[in-house]
Amino acid sequence: MKLFPIVGFVLSLTMSIAHAETIWIEGEKPAKSTMNRHPWWYDQVKKDQLSGGDWISNFADKKPAGEAEYSVTAKEGGKFEFWVRANPTATKLSFRLNNADWKPIEFEKNVRDAANIAGDGKLDLRFIAWAKFGSIELKRGANSIRF
Repeated sequence: MKLFPIVGFVLSLTMSIAHAETIWIEGEKPAKSTMNRHPWWYDQVKKDQLSGGDWISNFADKKPAGEAEYSVTAKEGGKFEFWVRANPTATKLSFRLNNADWKPIEFEKNVRDAANIAGDGKLDLRFIAWAKFGSIELKRGANSIRF
């Protein structure tokens, strides 16, 4: 079983506060997606707890892993702190910035604000948390991030 729930991610520039830029991307609205949604159970979540009011997920056992691609425009290039809000429970998630190599997001480290968002309140796989990846380098203008 491969799970790929992602709800949102935040990039914030680590320059001086006077020049800081924050980029917020809602995860449920990718530019491109090949996600495999669960037909009935996994997507039953408390959407009012999600900033974009929806949930994107990939729930696949034998299917190819789904991907979601996001367009990110940086007013200035530079280092950004990269945060992802996604499901940390029994899941694997990697990202690819522009054409760089795929990098895993380790949920065992730096996870904050974990919450059960199961629509029925059950303690199962439907959790969400913030994970800090660290710094990434965005170029000025258009960038792409794939998960």
